[in-house]
Amino acid sequence: MQKSFDVAIIGSGVIGVTTAYYLNEAGLSVVVFDRNKEAASGISHANGGLLTPSMAEPWAAPGLPAQILSWIGKENAPFLLRSHALPGLLRWGTAFIRNCNEKRWRKNIQDMSELALQSQKHLQALVKKENLEFSHRRSGSIQLFQNKAQMVKAANTAKALQASGISCRRLDKAACLSIEPALEQSKGAFSGGLFYPDDGVGDCRVFTQNLAKICAERGVTFHQETEIRELRNGTEIQAGTGVFDAINTVLATGFPPKYLLNREQNKKLLTYPVKGYTATVQVENINQIPKIPLVDNSR
Repeated sequence: MQKSFDVAIIGSGVIGVTTAYYLNEAGLSVVVFDRNKEAASGISHANGGLLTPSMAEPWAAPGLPAQILSWIGKENAPFLLRSHALPGLLRWGTAFIRNCNEKRWRKNIQDMSELALQSQKHLQALVKKENLEFSHRRSGSIQLFQNKAQMVKAANTAKALQASGISCRRLDKAACLSIEPALEQSKGAFSGGLFYPDDGVGDCRVFTQNLAKICAERGVTFHQETEIRELRNGTEIQAGTGVFDAINTVLATGFPPKYLLNREQNKKLLTYPVKGYTATVQVENINQIPKIPLVDNSR
């Protein structure tokens, strides 16, 4: 078995597998490690499946620090910050607050929009080239608002996204219903919305697992159910019962475990994990199911 590779990737979620695909296409030898039984068993398993450049707005925005302070102690806050987490947030939180001004927000939204559009472009090319099936629909999405005040506030973001090349148009309630009839069941809980026609949906787990099969067929080595015990100098990997060498290592683990990095690397890495939830529900009437993504930030 080959134990020396050009690149080792830790994590076989959507990021790890797509990275493996493109590196293999470039002619490099690639090995992928994951502690789970199959690809896309972690965060990519129950991913929301949204393919939405419209969500390229950075969280760090003008006025947000004051809002966060007002939400402390409220369990239903959209940005829930617990007091016991504050000591560990010092470095990350300071950098976050530095970006909560108009100038940096506009620069960040421009950079993130450009990245999102490039990602969408490459996804479309990959899907076409490999004929990938993953329940993909380019259906557009609607961001809903409970009242006109919320809509006016969101208009600033919409303009910034449009300036970066992301299409958007404003809808009144009737127009929202014409695009998504299932909203009739909301009983008047919204006044209008913003429609992003280039957004879409897809099954992240199915996409990742189908692409992993292609990678394996083309020579990418996968070691599933394999724990990384140690990463030395970024080149020697102790995984499971074996030792592997790689010229380069890619961490595609979401929030990387501290033991994979040395003290200096951990010090430079400015990331902080967030927690999300998904729910699967049984619906008896198929007409009750929205056909396109709906975003309601107020909830």
